[in-house]
Amino acid sequence: MIQYPDSDVGIMLRWESDLLLRCIEEMVLAAPTGPIRLLEIGIMNGKTGALMIRQSLSGGGPCEYTAVDPAPQPDAEERLRTTAATVGLLLLTSRKALPLVRGPFDCILSDGCHCLQCAWFEWETYRHLVRPGGIYAMHDIAASVLTVGADDPHRAGEGGPEIVWKCAKSCPGWTVVGESLSGPAGLGVLRRSVAE
Repeated sequence: MIQYPDSDVGIMLRWESDLLLRCIEEMVLAAPTGPIRLLEIGIMNGKTGALMIRQSLSGGGPCEYTAVDPAPQPDAEERLRTTAATVGLLLLTSRKALPLVRGPFDCILSDGCHCLQCAWFEWETYRHLVRPGGIYAMHDIAASVLTVGADDPHRAGEGGPEIVWKCAKSCPGWTVVGESLSGPAGLGVLRRSVAE
């Protein structure tokens, strides 16, 4: 059973976090030997990353976590480094970080820039870094994200993850593992085919 303090839920809502952590738990149980490798694009305060790390370590093996974010909140790095994982933090956009990121990863969580161009770039490029049998999760796939923060110039043009999610669900070699649209943001999780 997934257990975490409410203060650690982060920006994701409880049911979204539960879906992501349940998928990581299944992955840990089925994972080959070696470290569980996680990549999070857009870490904000680091709480979701810390939960992902904690869940990955529950299997007793090591965890390697890489974060990509040009401007995380000040306490994010400290929160992530207090875990027992090997942590790498790239203070770059997902586009600029791509040449520095080395896969394969067991899990990628895409929660970076939410414009269509960025969300599409992340899906088209980073999904190839997921190992066969690994998962790719997208945050903010719900239609209501289109109206959240519409008056904020930093959030204008959101809705990219929703559009990309609709396309990604039918992408050959990927299977929908879970979809949570009951909150204002939403989370979608895909598993890469083992026989791709």
